[in-house]
Amino acid sequence: MKAKIFSINLFLIISVCYAQDKNYTVPDTAISVSQGELFTISLDANHSTGYSWAMGMNPEDGEVLINGYRFITDDVPPGVIGAGGTEVWSFRAKKKGNVTLNFYYMRPWENEAVRTE
Repeated sequence: MKAKIFSINLFLIISVCYAQDKNYTVPDTAISVSQGELFTISLDANHSTGYSWAMGMNPEDGEVLINGYRFITDDVPPGVIGAGGTEVWSFRAKKKGNVTLNFYYMRPWENEAVRTE
């Protein structure tokens, strides 16, 4: 049985103007950031299931650098097993232009994603 695939394609428009930090959580979002600007993308995840997000980048004429990654566990009572959390991907817009980021929710040892965002 194949799982339903969801899609989140983030289209980045990098321009030259004032930079400030931004956080995005909405799938299928066009993001506009300034050259040199730091921004984050937060995605719900549950590492206890073996699933995590993998990222693919398709730069058209812009450039984005991965600045960092972390997993934040949901605040749950002690002893709760299988709690989810949030993966936070941090990026810096390096070169003016367009970039598409694709995120795949999958187990590293499997070949197919159950969600694509």
